[in-house]
Amino acid sequence: MKWNFLNIPAILCLIVLLLCQLESTAQYHEVKARSHKFFEKALTAYRLNQTDETLRWLEKAIAADSMNLDAYRLLSDVSDETNNLQLKIQALAKVVQIDQAVSQSVLVSLAGLYQQSGEFEQALTTWKILLQRNPAHVLALEQAERCQALIALIQHPYPVQLVQLGAPVNTEANEYWPLISADDSILYFTRLMSSEQHFLYERLFYATRSKMSWSEVQQLKLDDNNLVNEGTMSMTANGRLVFISACGRADGWGSCDLYYFVLRNGKWNGPVNAGPTINTKHWEAQPSVSASGNQLYFSSNRPGGFGSRDLWVSQISENSRGELAFSMPVNLGSQVNTAFDDFSPFIHADDQTLYFASEGHLNFGKSDVFIGRLVNEQWTEVENLGVPVNSPASDDGLVVSPTANVAMFASDREGSLRQSKDLYQFQLPERFLPQRVGYVKGRVFNAETLELLNATVRVVDLDDRSVQEIEAQANKGYLAILKENKVYAFHVEKPGYLLYSNHFNLTEPVSFSQAKVMDIHLQPIKTHLRMVLSNVFFDLDSHVLKSTSIPELDELIRFLKLNATLKIEISGHTDNTGRADYNHDLSLRRAEAIASYLQKEIDNDRIVVKGYGSDQPIESNETEAGRSKNRRCELRILSQ
Repeated sequence: MKWNFLNIPAILCLIVLLLCQLESTAQYHEVKARSHKFFEKALTAYRLNQTDETLRWLEKAIAADSMNLDAYRLLSDVSDETNNLQLKIQALAKVVQIDQAVSQSVLVSLAGLYQQSGEFEQALTTWKILLQRNPAHVLALEQAERCQALIALIQHPYPVQLVQLGAPVNTEANEYWPLISADDSILYFTRLMSSEQHFLYERLFYATRSKMSWSEVQQLKLDDNNLVNEGTMSMTANGRLVFISACGRADGWGSCDLYYFVLRNGKWNGPVNAGPTINTKHWEAQPSVSASGNQLYFSSNRPGGFGSRDLWVSQISENSRGELAFSMPVNLGSQVNTAFDDFSPFIHADDQTLYFASEGHLNFGKSDVFIGRLVNEQWTEVENLGVPVNSPASDDGLVVSPTANVAMFASDREGSLRQSKDLYQFQLPERFLPQRVGYVKGRVFNAETLELLNATVRVVDLDDRSVQEIEAQANKGYLAILKENKVYAFHVEKPGYLLYSNHFNLTEPVSFSQAKVMDIHLQPIKTHLRMVLSNVFFDLDSHVLKSTSIPELDELIRFLKLNATLKIEISGHTDNTGRADYNHDLSLRRAEAIASYLQKEIDNDRIVVKGYGSDQPIESNETEAGRSKNRRCELRILSQ
């Protein structure tokens, strides 16, 4: 046999490679064995409920062998029990990386965890892996689309600057369910308190605006009962009617009920349980009363909804004794409510823009805030308020001041004090603004003595004839809500004083002022006093009353009934355009039309009718503005 000595080096190299491979294999098995030994120790500790020991041995097992699939699976289970979301994600991500045949349920769990932590790109990637295996997987298809929508929202944040309110409003306790007064000057909110026995309970607090910050916080005590939870306050624009949630009261119908207080003569009367139409044996809470006091929105898990908690609305009416009655609540429907929790409703003063929180709509985390609009008595598709308002944390309780100058909500996002819920404020992007709403406020005086008066303010929408009735208090005055594109009759009445009448035409944007201070000086009734009937309307050259005049005439009837001994003159006046005889005749016929309406409820002998034509101008007829003021109807006191 002949040897080819030229191949000896190659044979030696092969031998060396084989020896190295054998050594590597031995080391591999040694690593696996060591890692498995650590894993067994971790498993024993886990069975003994020794969490720290389990984690310590798993760390060693993974350090010894970074591909130990059993160790990552056990780490996933431990992270569940320790409520460690990021550790759970890391463990499952490793399981998916190592095990190419991992079950679909693991992929679903990992994708869901990514979404829970706000990592939507990673979630989308995981859903796509699942769809590669099962293109018809319904949940994966739905959630992949959801992630793509959320990623688009993240990539297009709104130009919003969130301001954490800080001290003294925010503390290490939970602050939530804010409410902003109609003139943006007072903040109400709920705080979760802890007793010496570590019993948690809710209380209402308030702070007043001081320049750019909020004053020292004070507890709001509507009644003397401090034995139960009471929070989630909602108030009408005039401050006369307040709703709260209260739990555990002896007069309750369920676990939590809705109650109301009515302000009468400067004192809160209540709490009054809203009764069995609103409250049931189930959970009713988080009221939002409309600015006018005509509607009550709330959240409830009563039967008949779409999910756990739904949003409902009830119509409010008030009888002559000041008692409230509620219509049967109506579910807001599938456009608003989902199979999950929908809660913290806030109906804006425009009566058509709803802000609320949901765990079921397209959301970034535990709950997000959304907007829906009421158009032709139907709710539009709701919209997420996007980034940075919403986050992977719990975001809810959004409220917007009537003027929309301030929006505020609660969140336990990163940066909150001790991860408790804190209040944040911001300015709404234009996309989410409600209809423009403003207010007029002031005090009522005796015009002669300047004494502050209690009086009744009535604001009538001349389109739908809805009425805001506001109690003007001597010490606080009045505040009334006005909406853009509306025409209002504005009246102030008090027995013994001449009716005050004014007119607000907000149909032209240039005429709309969101904040108007207007003090009213009422004239004590005296013979020969006059008032212009600002809200009585006729077409050109016509003596037929327009329908928009009816609220003014009804107010005159109220005035005459309040002052039952008065005898009055109703007079018509024109400018100097046209023939004098025609103007006298037209002015008389207009006065007669007014008197005819009043005489349906007022004795004829209390009313005298005159037509003065252009004989008694109150302004120059040289300008159109002057002529417009001269075309009027008046009431004059003849005797008391």
